[in-house]
Amino acid sequence: MPDLLKTVPPVFFGLLAVVVVLVLLTAWLSARARAIRYERIDSVLTAAERAFLRPLEEATPRGIIVLMKVRLADFLRVPRGIAGRDYWRSFTRISSKHADFLLCDARSLRPRLVVELDDRSHERVDRRERDEFMDRACRSAGLPVVRVRWQRTYDLAELRARLEGQLDSQPKG
Repeated sequence: MPDLLKTVPPVFFGLLAVVVVLVLLTAWLSARARAIRYERIDSVLTAAERAFLRPLEEATPRGIIVLMKVRLADFLRVPRGIAGRDYWRSFTRISSKHADFLLCDARSLRPRLVVELDDRSHERVDRRERDEFMDRACRSAGLPVVRVRWQRTYDLAELRARLEGQLDSQPKG
């Protein structure tokens, strides 16, 4: 057998070493890709959203529940008849965004009102464009959006009046 190894060109051993290294590297990268790790976040809501949640819940009329951080694609859909590239373009735009709060009928869970809490970050051009898109998308589906400026404290009577004014204009159930 040692005489047989003498007849193999040295280039073969170099190529064999490269192939072994590539196989091992591919296996290592593949195992690393499968071992993705995540961390739990401290809170689903920002500090401003947490501070607003209690007044929002207190101002919300009976029979309405408050959901938080709901993806637009969970309460809006692309209309039937839109297909192919147009469907996917439209779906992608709503699947990658969420509403801060969604008020729904407590029994049917029919979406009734989107509530957005706007802090100073909503003054940025990218946020204004996102907000305008959300407003147009919700309006096209007949779903009103109430935008509330972030404040240290909220006037519950004023907030209740804004919510009820929009909810009263929407079909129930």
